[in-house]
Amino acid sequence: MMAEDDIVYTTEYDVIVVGTGIVESIVAASLARAGQKVLHLDTNEYYGSDFASLPLHQFEEWMTAQ
Repeated sequence: MMAEDDIVYTTEYDVIVVGTGIVESIVAASLARAGQKVLHLDTNEYYGSDFASLPLHQFEEWMTAQ
């Protein structure tokens, strides 16, 4: 895991991917692996869109926030 001091923040991206479903995640990973600077965004606090699996405590937190 990276230390906070090792993280490089940037404001310039080659690609912005909106959504973290399986397709969006594969596209974002492929582009990043190809050397593109990718910003991956989602309105949720978790990856997976409608197909996410959450630990029970996170699911309960999500339900109460809805």
